[in-house]
Amino acid sequence: SLFGAISGIIFLIMDIFNITISHFFKWEGLKDDKPSEPYVNIYNCESANPAERNTLSIQYCKSIRSVFLSIFAVMLIFAFFQKLVAAGTVENEWKKLCSRP
Repeated sequence: SLFGAISGIIFLIMDIFNITISHFFKWEGLKDDKPSEPYVNIYNCESANPAERNTLSIQYCKSIRSVFLSIFAVMLIFAFFQKLVAAGTVENEWKKLCSRP
């Protein structure tokens, strides 16, 4: 449980950084096929057409992005609490095991 919580924390931090800063999990598609230009770039919620700055699709993209960030933040908090509980349980059991004659 402790190792699962630690790896969950690492993956959630990677996901949060992926959405907000670095986009290192950006899907490029197949290299042979020329991908079409998306209507809205999902990594920074900007339109492919600079004339369309405040459309409904951009507002929808920003709201979905904030929903995902809030879900990841709550999951990160719970993973941190899981790590604390697992570490406390392991330490308590270790003290019981080592204090026996």
